[in-house]
Amino acid sequence: MSSLNFKKTLVPIDFSETALRAVEHATLLAKKNNAEITFIHVEEPKSMNFAHTASNFNMPVDTDFVHRQKIADAEERVEEEMTEALKGLENKIKRQKIAVADSIIETGKISKKIAATAKKIQADIIVMGTHGASGMREFMVGSNTYKVISESHIPVLSIREEFIVPGFKNILLPFIDAPHMREHVDYAIKLAKIYGATLNILGIDNERNPDHFRKVRREAEQIKGFADKANVKSTIDVFPSSYMNEFIMGYGEKKKVDLIVIMADINKVGVMQYLTGPVVQQIVNHSPIPVLSIPMHFNPKLSPYA
Repeated sequence: MSSLNFKKTLVPIDFSETALRAVEHATLLAKKNNAEITFIHVEEPKSMNFAHTASNFNMPVDTDFVHRQKIADAEERVEEEMTEALKGLENKIKRQKIAVADSIIETGKISKKIAATAKKIQADIIVMGTHGASGMREFMVGSNTYKVISESHIPVLSIREEFIVPGFKNILLPFIDAPHMREHVDYAIKLAKIYGATLNILGIDNERNPDHFRKVRREAEQIKGFADKANVKSTIDVFPSSYMNEFIMGYGEKKKVDLIVIMADINKVGVMQYLTGPVVQQIVNHSPIPVLSIPMHFNPKLSPYA
């Protein structure tokens, strides 16, 4: 499997507006790459949660059984309805001449099932909607999308509901001077080529000193050289910044980009980011702009910076 082919796409689906928006993006990507789509729906095991709750409250065995049976019956009906809904979605996609390899229904922890299925079917990319997260929920558990990113061995494209138009014309590629922090260059150039997009190369001088700034500038120009060879239009900016998540999102909005390509392991920088979570988590949870998160060491041989 080549990491840059995008021939197999896994799309988690719960039929929310956000998930359906992700389906639109996955469909366009599949069209442009003659690719196939696999849908996956994951249900968390409610009956197990109930059994645990019942034992905590010392519920009688027969009552416990009755309630568990009701939940099991309800889950079976939900699975039947979901199977029918997935079949309808398959037919809709096939009418657009997109190959649908399969629709999978799993029960278990959402992020783990999605990551495991991606590995099993040898998917090239996961395209999924994200509802984001905020407050205590974000601090304690984060979003399912970020959990998938943390566990996935392949790129994850996350789409927010408010991002209506599928496709990308203005891609942002932020990077810092750190080992493996530029392995996402190939993906950004590839997508810019696929969509005919402009690549906005953003070097971040997180050490905030003149020598480091010049080094980051040279690296940005080197990336632009690779874009030029691929006949991809690109721009360069280099700025000093310590708090990358807010800076990257603000820059993206200012430049009106419609995709941010970022390393999933981009460093935590500054005290507040140690408290609130990694940069990529903050961006995925809060950015209205779609984010393509690239796992570190996914295919270092393809990176000119390995």
